[in-house]
Amino acid sequence: MTERERIVAMIQKSLKQNINVESLARALHMSRSSLQRACIRHFKIGPKELITQHKIQQAMRLIELGSNNVASLAFTVGYSNVNNFISAFKRMTSQTPKEYMKHNTSLRNSTPRT
Repeated sequence: MTERERIVAMIQKSLKQNINVESLARALHMSRSSLQRACIRHFKIGPKELITQHKIQQAMRLIELGSNNVASLAFTVGYSNVNNFISAFKRMTSQTPKEYMKHNTSLRNSTPRT
């Protein structure tokens, strides 16, 4: 498994926990600075932003599957503070989770069923 794959796998494995840069580095047996360099090299962003991206992408998938409770969604993807989740979601998608849910629901309802 490549370094890039190890980083992604560990983030995905730890999403439900309140993972942070320190715990990710520890789980990968790396220093924070080594993890920072690896993330920049492989993903062009730092580890904190990479973790956030994965959490928000997972939240978006859950919304697309029908999840409609913001607090529950926040805790499911590893946020202990709902307001932090909403801020991160909006920063990454330009929509709040509720706006994304409404948009996603309207798309699902307007899709012709066969």
